[in-house]
Amino acid sequence: MNINKNLIKAYHKKYLSRILYILFLALSGCYGGIGLTNNNGTIGNDNGNNLIGSINPNRSDNIAAFRPVHELTEKHCSSCHSENVTVIDASPKHAHSDTEISLIQTSNEGLININKPEQSRLYQKLLLKHNCWSDCTNNANEMLAMINEFIAQATLDSDNSLKLSSLPRTLLATNQSFDNVINDAIALYRFEEGSGTTAHDTSGVAPSLDLKLMNDVSWVSGGGLYFSGIAEEIALSSSMPASDKLYNRIATEQGSRAYSVETWIIPDQNAQNSTLSHIWGYSDSHDNINAAVAINENMIAAKFRSEFEAAGDITSTDVKIALSQPIHIITTYNEQGSQIYVNGNLAGNGPYLGFMEWRDSAKISIGSMPGEEFSFKGEIKYLAIYDKAINQSQALANYQQSASEYIQKLERQPIKFDVSQLVGITNSYIEIEVSDYDKDSYLFIAPTLHLGQADNFTIKGLRIAVNGTVQVAAQAFAKIDTQINGKKQQLSSVGTVIRKQDGPNKDIITLVFEEIAGKQNVVVEPESKSVITFKQSRSTEVGIPLFSAAYYDLSTKMNINPQNPNMLQLYNELKTQLPNSQDAMSLNASIQTALNKLSAGFCNELMRSRNNYRTFFQTIRPSVSNNRDRAVVYNALYNHFLLGGEKQISLEELTSELNTLVTQLNSLNLGNRQIIQATCTAVAASAASYLLD
Repeated sequence: MNINKNLIKAYHKKYLSRILYILFLALSGCYGGIGLTNNNGTIGNDNGNNLIGSINPNRSDNIAAFRPVHELTEKHCSSCHSENVTVIDASPKHAHSDTEISLIQTSNEGLININKPEQSRLYQKLLLKHNCWSDCTNNANEMLAMINEFIAQATLDSDNSLKLSSLPRTLLATNQSFDNVINDAIALYRFEEGSGTTAHDTSGVAPSLDLKLMNDVSWVSGGGLYFSGIAEEIALSSSMPASDKLYNRIATEQGSRAYSVETWIIPDQNAQNSTLSHIWGYSDSHDNINAAVAINENMIAAKFRSEFEAAGDITSTDVKIALSQPIHIITTYNEQGSQIYVNGNLAGNGPYLGFMEWRDSAKISIGSMPGEEFSFKGEIKYLAIYDKAINQSQALANYQQSASEYIQKLERQPIKFDVSQLVGITNSYIEIEVSDYDKDSYLFIAPTLHLGQADNFTIKGLRIAVNGTVQVAAQAFAKIDTQINGKKQQLSSVGTVIRKQDGPNKDIITLVFEEIAGKQNVVVEPESKSVITFKQSRSTEVGIPLFSAAYYDLSTKMNINPQNPNMLQLYNELKTQLPNSQDAMSLNASIQTALNKLSAGFCNELMRSRNNYRTFFQTIRPSVSNNRDRAVVYNALYNHFLLGGEKQISLEELTSELNTLVTQLNSLNLGNRQIIQATCTAVAASAASYLLD
């Protein structure tokens, strides 16, 4: 298997930086990202949606209903996702030869969204060109049809899974009723690929209008493209037959004769210049523009034919463009004229000019126009094209809906879940610190019970349900078994990572209990009826270490006895959260958290023994108080954890990253030993250390 060496190096740097950041947040007492919205803390904020429950994967009728989905996965995914792999051993095992095990794996990993089937990972992965067996759009639609058939026939066990539960609520309060048209796009780019030279059209509308990245257009972590403003830096579609999808559906007599283009951008601080800088366009060349949108200082200009300079041929608005901040732009056009909406508000109007200049040979371009001497400077996070004119309310709804992804981040905050009806005491709730962990998941930390009056009872087995479904994996609070005595009591000091579905202002979160205040609900975890075996990945494949491999690797590198009781106890607590596949693509937030905790435990044990850390750092008193002493520490970490070579990050790159971390930790007034332990954890838990190749 041929692996791009630069890609491996990028993986190393990406996850090293990420673990440094997470570690800094953890040590400083913060767990969330930057947020613009705060919840008012109201108990029982139910938005009125009905929870539809979860599918029990052990029921025979559900297994039978799942067979059409299983037939597709077994036929087309088994080379990587079965018990007998032939390419790379990837998790989960949704293509296992046993239908029941396949359903269990599919359920445990949340591969099917029973509330919104079109958001199911089995469908979305095919839209993103992940191992299609023929035409990706057709394959995705075939999978979606089977998923819908399965959901329609399956039996939902909402009463069993949510029998003892708190009042449901969203994590970000909102009173908006979204009338958005986000799912109506005929071309859609979320730019989530992260590598390669192709940005895929994920609209599902054939033919797929993919874009080729040219002249070092770079990916943005978490989704997006970055343009530095240089000549010919552009993302460009092919010519016919792909690009004529726009012409046929919009500009012909049989077409809609109307269109809208929606985008999220973040202009650089120095993005202003004296020339119009194109965000997107539909054209043959710079001289033959059919349609386009550009930005210049405080003006956003929409172009509908020929040259920008043509009198009466441009719709523009004079708005205050906040540089380095996300901006939402929608331009619409139909026989009533043209409009520009900025952040959901109407910002400009223009005349109707017809489609005489449109050509079926034109191409869609992002970041610049063919033949231009410069490109847009900044990030383009999202772009969607519609074959209709979006109205005012829809433009506002699209902005509000997508703002949760591009602007509103769930800042670390206490969220209250009302349990008054469960405990029989008014004004009783469980408060949990919740934040965004990353773009795909939430972090829940330290649930604490608050009672309206003192009482004595047991709480056992707390789980988190999202939109009526209890995710099986990573339910760390399921181990809670606590006797309550008083009015306030912390139930757990750990955190758990739960997968997002629709975002913090839409996902409905419920706390579910096995036992609370004398009431009991038997929760039976689905179990495989046979053991899934895994093959070892070949040394030429990129992978991550399995269960015990990570443990013994850290033990060897730090010269700590693997039978150390502290480490064995920690390992036993974490091993179900550690990787069960060597496939690097199975790396998720839960695995990274477990590897981080395991590394932190070993680094703590290292610093507890003077002989150990003197041997490891080759100095009597390791220190980070000055550059010379830091170099000794950094060299030791590099030599023990990083193998070097052309696929690895360099000592200079590691030094730069660790200097940033040490500076941040010094601002927290931490001791020398704490900072060294933190740098040890950051390197040991980074992909630069554990990614196999």
